[in-house]
Amino acid sequence: MRSLFTSRIIITVFMLALCAPGIAVICSPQFIPAMKLVINHPSEWLNQRDGIRRTTPLWNKAVEWYSSFLFSLGTTNNRAIAVVGTDGWVFLGDNFNNNMAQALGRRYYNSNDLDAWYYSIGGQKQWLGSRHIPMLFLVAPAKWSIYPDKLPQWSQGHVGPHIFDQLLAFPQKLPLIDLRPALREARSTADTYSPFNSHWTDFGAWAAWKETAHSLGAMDPKLQGLYVPDINGAVINPNYGSEFLAMINLPKPNPWTMPNLRHPLPDFSIWSDDGSSHVVPGSTLTGLLDLPRNTRNDSATNKLRALVLRDSMGDSLSAYLQSAFYETIQVRHNIDDQRNAPNVPALVAKYKPDVVLYVMTERHLDNILTDGYMWNSANAYDQAVAGGAHVEGSNNPDSLTAHGPIDLTTPATVSWSQNSKGQRTLRVMLTASAPGALKVQVMSRGQPVDLFERYAQGENELFFSFPAVMDSNSISLVNLESAVQLKLNEYFMAVQEAK
Repeated sequence: MRSLFTSRIIITVFMLALCAPGIAVICSPQFIPAMKLVINHPSEWLNQRDGIRRTTPLWNKAVEWYSSFLFSLGTTNNRAIAVVGTDGWVFLGDNFNNNMAQALGRRYYNSNDLDAWYYSIGGQKQWLGSRHIPMLFLVAPAKWSIYPDKLPQWSQGHVGPHIFDQLLAFPQKLPLIDLRPALREARSTADTYSPFNSHWTDFGAWAAWKETAHSLGAMDPKLQGLYVPDINGAVINPNYGSEFLAMINLPKPNPWTMPNLRHPLPDFSIWSDDGSSHVVPGSTLTGLLDLPRNTRNDSATNKLRALVLRDSMGDSLSAYLQSAFYETIQVRHNIDDQRNAPNVPALVAKYKPDVVLYVMTERHLDNILTDGYMWNSANAYDQAVAGGAHVEGSNNPDSLTAHGPIDLTTPATVSWSQNSKGQRTLRVMLTASAPGALKVQVMSRGQPVDLFERYAQGENELFFSFPAVMDSNSISLVNLESAVQLKLNEYFMAVQEAK
């Protein structure tokens, strides 16, 4: 009888332990408001769930225990978010740009995808080169590129070629830098990545910058001698924090390597758009949420200005960029969200950089670039002007005139004089209150031809190249985003006379 009573107590305590997190959730002050919102807006469940979890410590602890238990078994509660590899290393899952599919070589480019990257990156390099601005595209390797031995045991021997290898093998050489050999070699000194984070460590970023600075110097004499701080090996922060704590409630200490600098990085100043500035220590990083940011370093050995289009892999790298260049303009590239990508021609016109550097994490190769047409048109415009083309501008109403509102609240028509013949390329400067798209419609051989260009928030410089045969001496400009305030500032048309 006594053993039966004891068993019932144990079972009761066990059931209460199972129910405790649920009871705690119901008692959370966030629970009732969240449920009312979810009933009316079911799509809000994930956001509200996270809000309830943050206000329910017992739920957090229960989920952390469950996640730790699964991790000890070599798995996670959501393998689309996190995948356990060998030696306890964890990798992002396919919810993040098909990360594991890329790691295994199951996500790769077809010929159209490769062409899209070539026309975008190659076209941009050509356009910048005509302005004597070197460009380098830094693909920051994914953790699986440097630590393939830490991938799950079941994947060993079953990993195919990666997208980056396809781009490097493209017949027309692209302005890419392959940092993988340098980061793999640096592993002999200290880890360049960590078990519970997808980014390179501070030491990994130093190794990446050392190789990048060498490549930039080899590209252009003016970029030789960029500052790379001397180090005495690396030191380890034993508990940097797990990136996967917020994702899957996996609380694990994450050893993080940092370069042991022989000398502190020089102080620099952060400048605001209003002209104000403040000085910060040289170790200050520019995080993704700090972008855009303009820095100046009076201790730099040069007066070079770098336009850096980057993502979160630029966080640890930013300390070395800010110490190497007199000025940096760091902007989010948004290759993973191209609707919100910046307009590079306008940035170049505003800042007049000495070099353009992209810093993009390797998994973003899941995205196909879409601005090849604009760069092709921009180069066509340059070539026409360099070839002595006749340029008609909005400041000369006798040659090029607009009929309609300059804010494009309704479509506007741009017309030109009848007596000019030849291939036409249009250059448009406009200001937008938000991202959107501009449509230019022309008539060719009795059929309407619609041309589209994406514009960014703020200043933009767009280019359109037209069919060789046009039926009329006018085009139509249409703002496809009626909610966006748009102002047409200037427009020019280069007319390349037929030979």
